[in-house]
Amino acid sequence: MELAVAIRTKGRAPFDYNGRKFVWHVTDEVLLRIASVDKQFSVAYELVGTNRLLAVGGPEFIGIPKTARRPAWIVPPEFSAEIGGRTVREILEWCFDADHQIVPYEGPPGTTIQRVWDSLSDSADP
Repeated sequence: MELAVAIRTKGRAPFDYNGRKFVWHVTDEVLLRIASVDKQFSVAYELVGTNRLLAVGGPEFIGIPKTARRPAWIVPPEFSAEIGGRTVREILEWCFDADHQIVPYEGPPGTTIQRVWDSLSDSADP
């Protein structure tokens, strides 16, 4: 029997997108992290710097095979500068758009997002 592991919700804002439950929070004032409650979808968007990247951590992401190495680094379009529901919705809409264009980031991230992601990699909970 497989045990369901609950996602951490304390300190995270709940968000409903098309009837599906997500949570989001900002880590170290650098990353906007969004995850589905079932943990199948998980991304982190860099809020600072000139080379903003999106790190795909969960197995569910349209256009990236589930077997691809994680995090998968991609160059997303520019999202709203507002930190809150508007930006979360923009990111989710883009991520779940079957027609979105995925631009892989070539080379090591070498940015703040990599440092923060590495510090969080020991934690299984986004």
